[in-house]
Amino acid sequence: RMVDASKPAVSAFTEEDSDFQLSALVQSFPCIWDTDNLQYRCSKSREAAWEQIAQDMEGGRIGSVEEYKLKWRLLRDKYAKYLRDCNNPHHESPYFYLAKEMEFLKPYIKRRLKTWLTEDNNNQEGKKANAKRPATICLSDSDDETDPDEREEKSSGTGRFISVDARNEDAMFLLGVLPNMRQMSAERKKLFKVCLLQACDQILG
Repeated sequence: RMVDASKPAVSAFTEEDSDFQLSALVQSFPCIWDTDNLQYRCSKSREAAWEQIAQDMEGGRIGSVEEYKLKWRLLRDKYAKYLRDCNNPHHESPYFYLAKEMEFLKPYIKRRLKTWLTEDNNNQEGKKANAKRPATICLSDSDDETDPDEREEKSSGTGRFISVDARNEDAMFLLGVLPNMRQMSAERKKLFKVCLLQACDQILG
């Protein structure tokens, strides 16, 4: 009997399977990602959606909301980078395994993508005039997609701005974690930092 090579011989729930499931669940809750949705600005609705997602991801058990929020943010940033690469004529055949599944986000990432492309064009022109000026992304205290209510309160122009090299993937990863840290209590934030340092020690040790 011929074996279908397109299917794995052993059924196992992989990390990629988990990512596919998370993407599908997030898509089913537009209040998380659809800025035109009436519930998008309601933090209680978004939090309830994340609690349900975490529970579904854990097979009905209570799951870590913060863990899945962070995981989703990383996936979303990877998808945004994929779209950016697709618009880069110098980047050949970009690939992202969730590209099709995350197409529902495409209209909502266009604004950010347009900003990135503008920065790239400005950087290329800057190199011709004055070499080695890195593309940067400016973030303020109010730049937080996960909490639009708080962002509106801070939109008076008093936020602090920092510039980060957009080509530095490590820096972009850390910046992706910041909005989640803002939602933590002081005690949870301290625990998060301790766990992060312990993870670094284990990996480097």
